[in-house]
Amino acid sequence: MNTKRIIVQNPGGDSMGSTIKSLINTLQSWYSNHNIIVDLSNVNFVHPALILPLSAIISEVKTKEYKVTTVLNQHIQSYLSSVYFPDGLNVNANPSWKETFRQLDTKNYMPICKIPAQINDTTIREQLLSTFETILIKQLALTGQIITVLKYLISESIDNIVDHSESHNGWIMV
Repeated sequence: MNTKRIIVQNPGGDSMGSTIKSLINTLQSWYSNHNIIVDLSNVNFVHPALILPLSAIISEVKTKEYKVTTVLNQHIQSYLSSVYFPDGLNVNANPSWKETFRQLDTKNYMPICKIPAQINDTTIREQLLSTFETILIKQLALTGQIITVLKYLISESIDNIVDHSESHNGWIMV
């Protein structure tokens, strides 16, 4: 089987626009009929808008039994490991996921999380979302109505994945 190297260009900064441009350029070179090397060796800074979609795509390609390898720049390697790139924290495969989250409640990020999106996975999904919301509220020192807004945004996003994506998993990261 052939291997396709996909080189992720350095966005050139931490702005959302440059990150999205880098993601679009990456996606335009993606082939799903090859084993894939995702080459991030040129990337010095990663934004969730770049690595979260890459994680979801890598996961999908792996379900088709293609091999995916990542090449990382030393400047981002430690961070990507701490956010569980590229596989994400899979709550279905990690029975101690709540403890993992408790260890993150003082961090200024949340890892890539693979959220079960099947209708019958509601208990795990609700527990995960509640834990996620609690940690974000604590990390951001949120109060009042903004908490309601945060909970609504996260819940509505996940509900849309469950109701409309026809996917086995949703993905979230902060």
